[in-house]
Amino acid sequence: MIKTILAALFSLAFSVTAQAYCSAPTAPYCATSFSSFNDRDEFDRCKREMESYQSELESFVTCEKRELSSAIEEAQSEMQSKVDDAQREMQSKAEEAQSDAQRKVSSANSDYSSAVDSFNRRAGK
Repeated sequence: MIKTILAALFSLAFSVTAQAYCSAPTAPYCATSFSSFNDRDEFDRCKREMESYQSELESFVTCEKRELSSAIEEAQSEMQSKVDDAQREMQSKAEEAQSDAQRKVSSANSDYSSAVDSFNRRAGK
């Protein structure tokens, strides 16, 4: 049963991750160029692109954290639901076993009482 719960948990986590809408930013071309900046304007433009990239990256990280938190909450909810279902099932089985045991004890008591009555009749009591 625990394997079933874990399988559901992992399945849910992967399906939620696959549905994530976060989009990772790409580094600006100027950051990956091997040559030096030609002039101050090119440097300033690349610096602005890098600042924008940093901002986009921070937004991406925030988005991923939010998605992860949501996935964890959903997985925990699903897991709790599975645990609750399992508890209900086990409670039902326990009640059924208890009822069955009570029927067997009652039947055994009845058989014993009948045997005692029969014995007493034969003994003339």
